Amino acid sequence: MTAYELGASVRSWFAHLWFERRFDSRTEGVIDLETLGVAAEGRWRYEPSPWRVLRRVLRKRDIAADDVFLDMGSGMGRMLLQAAAEYGPRRVIGVEVSQELNDVARANLERNRARLRCEDFELVTADALEYEVPDDVTVVFLNNPFVGEVFERAIGRVVDSLDRRPRRMRIVYRHPLEHDAVMATGRFELVRRWQRGTWMRRPRGTAIHLYATRYDR
Repeated sequence: MTAYELGASVRSWFAHLWFERRFDSRTEGVIDLETLGVAAEGRWRYEPSPWRVLRRVLRKRDIAADDVFLDMGSGMGRMLLQAAAEYGPRRVIGVEVSQELNDVARANLERNRARLRCEDFELVTADALEYEVPDDVTVVFLNNPFVGEVFERAIGRVVDSLDRRPRRMRIVYRHPLEHDAVMATGRFELVRRWQRGTWMRRPRGTAIHLYATRYDR
């Protein structure tokens, strides 16, 4: 491990400790979906995004009081907490296939209700393939919850919502393995990208992409 990587690891650990204590939350851990009884082809295990991931590409001024934030694969609610506490959209929604994880997320949010700038939150236990994206959603967060055909069908649900009500929308996508699938919709363009430097001419760290609808209005 290089000095840079060691420093980044230490900073990440301290950030995690600070946020978990600040929110008195439980969001840490890597959990195989088999353990939760929801494993299926195309779904990835539960592993939360770093606490500061939204700040990498989504500035506070990018979120207005009438925005609606949707996390598809919201797990224990870490990004919902950060969006509700630091950005203050009108509403936050988490869609998670595991009821067990959703129960933890609900407890985390309820415990912090007094400090949230957005107190209107909704947690839905559902398969993303069957979930109808509300037509007021303007920000979608994805921590690579699924890949392949599952991802294509899920992003299709987002596009269906845009077809019903054309509007300004952004997608924040961490670990963007299905970047091509997002671009293939023809509805989005990549407007911002973050990745932590390079090593031996290869990218390192986690890439985070921010997309926006092509027909903003």
